[in-house]
Amino acid sequence: MHIFNIGLYKTDGTREMKKHNIDRMQGIVRGTFCIACILLAAEAFAQPAATQEEYDKRAKVLKVRKKMEVERDLALRTESQLSSLEARVAAVPRLSDGDAQLRTYLALRSEVKEMLGLMETTTSRQVEILGNADSVASAGDLLPQTGAYLEEIRSELQAMGVKQKSQRARLVEISRVVELGIKNVPPPERFRNGAGQEMRLVRSGGQSFYISLEPVAGSEGMTFAQAQALVAKLAQREKSPYHLPTRKELVLLERLKLFPSCAIWSADQWKPSDTEEQRQQERFGIVKYLVWDPRRVLGRKASFGELPQASYPKLGVYVVTSVQAGTRIRWASLAKEGKP
Repeated sequence: MHIFNIGLYKTDGTREMKKHNIDRMQGIVRGTFCIACILLAAEAFAQPAATQEEYDKRAKVLKVRKKMEVERDLALRTESQLSSLEARVAAVPRLSDGDAQLRTYLALRSEVKEMLGLMETTTSRQVEILGNADSVASAGDLLPQTGAYLEEIRSELQAMGVKQKSQRARLVEISRVVELGIKNVPPPERFRNGAGQEMRLVRSGGQSFYISLEPVAGSEGMTFAQAQALVAKLAQREKSPYHLPTRKELVLLERLKLFPSCAIWSADQWKPSDTEEQRQQERFGIVKYLVWDPRRVLGRKASFGELPQASYPKLGVYVVTSVQAGTRIRWASLAKEGKP
C-alpha cells in the first residue's frame, strides 16, 4: 500500500509537469501573437497617408474600368444603329408612295440629328475618362500591371476617337442624302384645295403642273372676266399662284387626252391664222381669247377665239397651279400629324 502511494505520487507529479509545460508554451504563443499584433498595428498607424492614397488610386482605377465598360457597349450599339440607318436610307426610294417617302425621310432626319448630338456627349465623356486615367498615372507608385492597364485605356480611347470621326463623317453623308431625298420626293398625284376642288398632277417631260380634275362652270357659263376673278380669288385664299391654262398647257392636256366636259377659257389671247381677220381685229381694237373645245360642245372648232364678254352655259374654266402648291399642301398635312 505504501509502495502504491509512492507510485501514484510520481505519476501525479509527471502529470503536473506536463501540464505546466503546456501552459508555459501556450503563454509564449499568446505573448508572441500579441507582440505581432502590436507591431502590425504600429506599422499601420505609422503610415496612414500611404494606405489612404493607395485606396484612392484603386478606387479611381475601378471607376475608369467601369466607365470604359459602358463606353465599349455604347460604341457597339452606335455602330449597329449607324449601319441600320444607312440601310433604311437606301431603302426609302423603293417606297411607292411619296407621302410615305417623305414621312420616312423626316423620321431619319430626326434620328441623324439625335445621333450627332449623342456623339458630342460621347466625346466629352471619353475626354473625362482620359483625364481620370492620367490623374491616376501622374500620382506615381503604381503596380506594373496597373500602369500597363492605364496605358491600354489611353490607346483604346484614341482608337475610339478615330472611329467616332469616321462615324461622324458617315452621319454627315447620310444627312446629305436625306435632305436630297426630301427635295426629290415626287409631288402628290392629287390634292384637294381649300375651295374643295380636287387637283390632279399633269406631267410630261420637264413640264408639270396641277389642274382641276373637273372644270368650273356656272349654269349660264362665265365670261373671261369672271373666270379671271375666280382664279384671283382662289390664289388669294390658297396663298398659291392660280391661273387659267395657257396655250402650252392646253397642248399638253390634248396630247395626254385629258379632255374637259365643256369648253374652256385660256389665259392667252387668240390670234387668227387669217391675215385679213387679224388686220381687222387690230384696226378696231378687238381682243379675243382662246377657247379650247376638244369635244366641240359649242359646235365649233376644237379651238377658236371669243370675245371676253361672251358667256355660254357650256363655257367654263380649268384652274391651274404650280407643283409647289401640292408640296405645300402636303407639308401642311404633315405638320398637323406632328411631323418635323
